[in-house]
Formats: sequence, C-alpha cells, structure tokens
Amino acid sequence: MNAQTGVWKKSPLPAFLGRLIRLFFHDTSTELSEEEEKRLTQDAIQDPQAFDALYRRYVDRVYAFHLVRTNSREEAEDLTSQTFLAALEGIASYRRQSSFPVWLFSIARRKLIDHYRRPVNMPLEMVDEMNAGLEETVDHRLQLQQVSSALARIDRERGEALSLRIFGQLNTTEISHLLSKSEGAVRNLVYRALQDLRRYLEIEKEMEEK
Repeated sequence: MNAQTGVWKKSPLPAFLGRLIRLFFHDTSTELSEEEEKRLTQDAIQDPQAFDALYRRYVDRVYAFHLVRTNSREEAEDLTSQTFLAALEGIASYRRQSSFPVWLFSIARRKLIDHYRRPVNMPLEMVDEMNAGLEETVDHRLQLQQVSSALARIDRERGEALSLRIFGQLNTTEISHLLSKSEGAVRNLVYRALQDLRRYLEIEKEMEEK
C-alpha cells in the first residue's frame, strides 16, 4: 500500500498462509451473488431446515477463523457450533441490514469474546493432547501454532482484521462493516498485520536456527 495515496497493491500471500488456507478450503474462488444470498437466507427464515445450505456454505470459514484465534481444534469446533446455533436461533430476526457473512461473523466475534471472558482451568495433559491434535500432520500443526501465536502478539485490531480476511474469507467491504471502519483502514490493518506476522515468524525461525 502507498501510505500517501492509500492505493492498495495486491501482493501474493506468504507461502505459509497459502498452505493453511488450502488446508481449510477446497475452493475459495466462488462467492454467492446478492440474489443467491437473499434466496438462501429467505429460505432459512421460512424453513429452519433450509439453514443447512448456509451452514455448509460458511462452516469452513467460521471454523478456520475460530481455529486460528484459539489455536485449539476442540475450542474452535465448540465455538463454531455455538456460532451456528445462535445464527439458526436468530435467523428469523435477520433483516438484511448487512450481508449474511457480516451478520454471521458478528456472532462469531461475540462468541469468541465471551469465550475469552470465561475462566478456563485446563490440565496440562489436556493442553498437550489438544495441541497434538490440531491438524493431521506435524507440518500443519507447527504452521498453525506459529501463526496463532504470532497473531496473539500483534496489535489486536490488526490480528482480527487479518483473521477475518484470510481465514474468514470476508472481503474488505464486509470487514469494514463488521469492524465499523473505512475500507482504507481495513486494508491498512491487514497490510500491517501481514508485515507484523512475517517479522515475528522470521524472528522465531532465527531463534530456532541458533
């Protein structure tokens, strides 16, 4: 991004983020049109069983967002279930003041905030088991743990914006509505977060090599 003009220059994602994204998403190139989204949400409002189509559409994105923020598969699965249960219970009140993804991720954010407000006393053995089962391969576990740890160390707003953009797969406009910020501010947060993330991971790599 040019700091003076505010022009966003798209740059390739770091390789480690690309690998993590492919781990969660089979196809991130297709997005619902406004008409398709309206039809699916209207169907779900009229018939709760039709909510399943929305669940299948967004579950990977919500799960990935929770997973990278918690660094725990068990907690991410629980938070994802809570998010969609609340969405199903509240779908009748959805009035399209915002897009469905923005509405859904506003619920996901609240569930995550509530989760961290809740005191948790967990045996060390359980923590080890959870960390050991984050992903099926050691390589993916290590990448996720590194990214999650780095996100926890950078500025909160930057980390959240990056998580919503990369793992939640929300676009800049949707994030701007969700965070009540301008699109330029969101782009800057994501850009700075990527810079911070690269720096922290490079430091960790250097420490491991010493």
